[in-house]
Amino acid sequence: MSLKSSLVIHRGVALVMCESSAVLEETLRALDTASLSKLHMQRLGDRALAMPAHEIEIVRRALEERGIYPKIVGTLEESSELLEEEDDDEEQAQ
Repeated sequence: MSLKSSLVIHRGVALVMCESSAVLEETLRALDTASLSKLHMQRLGDRALAMPAHEIEIVRRALEERGIYPKIVGTLEESSELLEEEDDDEEQAQ
């Protein structure tokens, strides 16, 4: 890489890599529900999805509910959006 090239660093982006395009299709079908359709996912090629990092926990939970257990690499930060969502759910339940 040349020193003059522009280096782009993305923060707060989660990358989901699947073993094959078939696994990615299964994952997308598992995530194809009304509540998850609001997420901001972008397909990258045959095997990958990119999304805001604060949404990866929602995706992980949804996949685990369907018997798909993804391997998470790195640390997950509790986002304020996710925490606010959980607080709103608790308040509505009361």
